[in-house]
Amino acid sequence: MLVAEATEGKDPELVIAVLLHDAIEDCEVPRELIAKTFGTEVADLADLVAEVTDDKKLGKEHRKDMQAETAHKKSPKAKVLKLADKTSNLRALATSPAPDWSVR
Repeated sequence: MLVAEATEGKDPELVIAVLLHDAIEDCEVPRELIAKTFGTEVADLADLVAEVTDDKKLGKEHRKDMQAETAHKKSPKAKVLKLADKTSNLRALATSPAPDWSVR
């Protein structure tokens, strides 16, 4: 919804890329499966997703440092995707914090 609103519904490919983001980054769904299931045009959006996908082989702190260091070099669509992902993650944390988190 965030990307659809930000683009006033004028970039459905970016909306699809956002939907693919967590599947590719967090669930490690391979591009080949996306192509087989949804076609090569949708799979091509995986390249945009790859632009903002963290290298999980790196430590968390290093990954976060890399995000900050490279953010200004991303394409405009990648920036929108990343901002939407971060916003969505923050909203999820605000409404469903981890059980062991203190409110203080």
